[in-house]
Amino acid sequence: MGVNLLGYVVLRFRHRNPINPGTGGSRPSLAALHRTAGLLAVGLALAGLSGCGGGGGPAAEQSVVTPPPVQQATVVATYHNDNSRSGVNANEMTLTPANVNVASFGKVAAVPVEGEVYAQPLYIANVMMPDGHSHNLVIVATEHDQVYAIDADSKAVLWQKSFLDQQGLITPVPAADTNCHAIANEVGITGTPVIDRTTGAIYLVVRTKETSNGQSAYYQRMHALLLTSGQDMAPATTIVTPANRNGQFGVAIFDPLLNMQRAALLLVNGNVYVTWASHCDLGGYSGWLMSFDATTLATVAAWTPTPSGVRGGIWMSGAGPASDASGDIYVAVGNGWSDAPVGGANFGSALVRLQPIDNAITVSDYFMPWDFGTLNNDDLDLGASGPVLLPRQANQAHQNLMTIAGKDGTVYLLDRDDLGKWQANNDGQILQSFPMSHGEFSTPAFWNNTLYYAVTQDALKAYAFDPTTQQINPTPTSSSGAVRFGWPGATPVISANGTENAIAWTLQTDRYWMENGYSVLRAFDATNLSQELYDTEMSLDRDHPGVAVKFTVPTVADGQVFVGTHNELDVYGLLAH
Repeated sequence: MGVNLLGYVVLRFRHRNPINPGTGGSRPSLAALHRTAGLLAVGLALAGLSGCGGGGGPAAEQSVVTPPPVQQATVVATYHNDNSRSGVNANEMTLTPANVNVASFGKVAAVPVEGEVYAQPLYIANVMMPDGHSHNLVIVATEHDQVYAIDADSKAVLWQKSFLDQQGLITPVPAADTNCHAIANEVGITGTPVIDRTTGAIYLVVRTKETSNGQSAYYQRMHALLLTSGQDMAPATTIVTPANRNGQFGVAIFDPLLNMQRAALLLVNGNVYVTWASHCDLGGYSGWLMSFDATTLATVAAWTPTPSGVRGGIWMSGAGPASDASGDIYVAVGNGWSDAPVGGANFGSALVRLQPIDNAITVSDYFMPWDFGTLNNDDLDLGASGPVLLPRQANQAHQNLMTIAGKDGTVYLLDRDDLGKWQANNDGQILQSFPMSHGEFSTPAFWNNTLYYAVTQDALKAYAFDPTTQQINPTPTSSSGAVRFGWPGATPVISANGTENAIAWTLQTDRYWMENGYSVLRAFDATNLSQELYDTEMSLDRDHPGVAVKFTVPTVADGQVFVGTHNELDVYGLLAH
């Protein structure tokens, strides 16, 4: 059961108002809020409650100034399940290969929402809400600048937060204003938020177009919302070009219209990390990574892959930056100017390891394919795939490994302690590289020493990793055969009970461009992908999801699968008989 609401730390100052004495309505000082938040943090630490990434949360400005602690249970608080981006829920005890079939499993609800759902739905179990009851929450963010907290069991909307006004003067950014329709109609909240499960803070970036006195301006703002109510926990931060004190950003600028916030957010060591790319590679943009203090939302540090001002977006098809136990951060950079091999500061078409130190973010290592120039010219860069960090390989020559794949279909296995930088003529300095059939516009899952890829125009395939030789077998151990995924492929997720009852889940979204082209949710036996257990077309009238949204990822938690689509959240689970 959840932690009781009466256990909140509440600051109430008597409001000495002669008109309405004793209302208790005055706000505590910021110092008092911080003192109370500190006491709560100590209490949570003693209770053994840990947050995703260890981030601290902001102090609320409402009467309940500290968010409700959340009991550890099933949690999907960040994109692809964890900061390694493994895509694995190894605590699934309900869904098994035996009961996920068309007779016993299917669509159990469709919850209407306003806008397309590009962000992965997030799931937090056992949240004590203001009604005094514990709820399992699904958090959904949309391109119409809406955030929903949905009860995973009753499917009721417990709260809805809108960042728009009723007069139509504050709207999402119309796609026409960007001259790009990669995201159709409107652009609002795109990158998957991240939740600090200790403090109950939901972090997200909101984009708006705001009109005043006939003049319009574009904004991107960093928000922290209270998990139990959707209220802002601190004043939102308007995102601008960071101060260029030492000239490290060169001529790069942040443009709230040109810069697209596509990748998922990352929370680690008390900071929230956000990246930006572009809309359709249009305009004179530069990519960015910025960090924000999880308590105050103030900008802490920033880095641009291209201080030259020539591209270098970080979008990764919606994946998030990965982070290791030391707090270092890994991002894949899209096509852009590259002079790092000759000692420059531009890292287009590279996998970069970043080290946050004090108020700076610096490059500690990188990998760039030997033919990066050709890849860049042909738009075949690394930047369309997300990195995945493998578990620590104890007692091995290379203990900290990771993988990344490019648009040309090449898989790279890298040593995180020595990424390899750049080498002329070949990539022989890294641990391994091998080709797949087509380009990667997604993120693989890694479970039980197996990598799962669903590249564009191909089947879902399983590649075995040998921890002794520290090599990936380039010949798949199994595949989904005739079940293939058009562009942009799919990002698999794995549900399992430890190493048992593993299911590989995918969303086929290649009909996204068709009017009323719906998604297809598929489930495969993760130990033998030729065994498709279920898909929504087996009972189309009953089970089909809403209209497809490309790059979307299903969320599996506590016996249910949550799928974001156009204007609805679809929920799948065991059917009542």
